[in-house]
Amino acid sequence: MAGIRTRLLEWIELPERRFAARSRLLAPWHRRRFAAFGSGVLFVRPRLVKGGRKIAIGDRCIVYPDCSLSVEQEAWKLPGARLTFGVGVVLQSNVTITCAERIELDDYAAIGANSLISDNDHTIDGSAETILATPVVSAPVRIGRGVWVGHNCSIVKGAQIGDYSVIGANSVVRGEIPPYSIAVGAPARVVGRVPHPDAAEPGAAAAAPRPSAPPPPDAAEPARGA
Repeated sequence: MAGIRTRLLEWIELPERRFAARSRLLAPWHRRRFAAFGSGVLFVRPRLVKGGRKIAIGDRCIVYPDCSLSVEQEAWKLPGARLTFGVGVVLQSNVTITCAERIELDDYAAIGANSLISDNDHTIDGSAETILATPVVSAPVRIGRGVWVGHNCSIVKGAQIGDYSVIGANSVVRGEIPPYSIAVGAPARVVGRVPHPDAAEPGAAAAAPRPSAPPPPDAAEPARGA
């Protein structure tokens, strides 16, 4: 009885348990909907999915409720998946991603709630009465392996965030952030270094990725917020 009571309590108190059950049920549909949809993915009640055939989601990713994933029509004619998630990527609730060219989230990147990732923007040239009718400009975005992006951040076109970096809450990232950096502000500026065994010298190239084994999505412990 104690074991049954414990499992029931986990089902009530840990939403990840319910998310996992729902995701397993819907996985066959998602595998038809997306360019790739890995094993063990938690994909829960997205607010919007646009251009799913251009979105590839790796194994053991977690996408919490109310996220928006959009590949805009400008990218539909380009070859291959244009928005890609590596293994173990986590999006907390209400993350918005809009891709018109190329956005890559490398393995184990974690994105905090209410953040925006966009590789595109509208021009301001006075050619239309509404900004939504002006031409779009874009530049690829990459968020490296093991990067932690805090809540309420904006990652804008052309941003390149190096492996294992940490981006403080409420920051705006444009341009390049070197690997193993701590960056904060609007625009984000490097203010420190992440202690990491591969980060021996400032500015050094990242060493070969270290293997890691995050818990499966239906593990007892919920994912921690970024």
